[in-house]
Amino acid sequence: MLPHNFVGYVHTLFQVSSAWSLYKVLRAIGFLTITCDNTPIIERNQNYLFVSNHQSYLDVYAIFMGLKTRIIYRSCPLRFMTASSVYFSPLLPFIWLGGGFPTRRKDKTYHAVNYAIERLDLGERVVIFPEGRRSVPGTVQPHSGVTRIINGVTKPLNIILVRLHWRRTSWFRRSLHVTYKNYSGRSDQDSLMQTIYSL
Repeated sequence: MLPHNFVGYVHTLFQVSSAWSLYKVLRAIGFLTITCDNTPIIERNQNYLFVSNHQSYLDVYAIFMGLKTRIIYRSCPLRFMTASSVYFSPLLPFIWLGGGFPTRRKDKTYHAVNYAIERLDLGERVVIFPEGRRSVPGTVQPHSGVTRIINGVTKPLNIILVRLHWRRTSWFRRSLHVTYKNYSGRSDQDSLMQTIYSL
């Protein structure tokens, strides 16, 4: 097994460069514009859990694409839960480099929630979409995994809620408005999602 720090550097290098370059390309071709409210302050020596709604396949990157490069760097290495059917596919090398980990493995001892807790305790950042799939407000019941992660982390944890609001401005163009909120309220999944959708 590779040293954790080396793997963390690999993830960070890929995540920062790909988030920065992806947005530059999408903006250059006129496909996407991003605006942000309440840009978060990220400290390198603190733990962060990003909790977001989910509307697009680009959402893992969309949470960070509109931020300054130094903030993206401080947010890495980043991990996010990925459906096993997507993770164990030809996209696996890119998903792994991007920080993805599967919801399930054949190994009976593996548990995605416990793995997320382990990553947070190691100082990595984790993104979770409690609804588990792309949805519009109020159409999907959020899962309890996010609550179990919050309650299971042994170190102080900063929770940042993220509201992603995508709009189609033409047949080709999209706009994205991202709102962030430092959160210290109730950690149950319903309260988290209600707060996100109220941003």
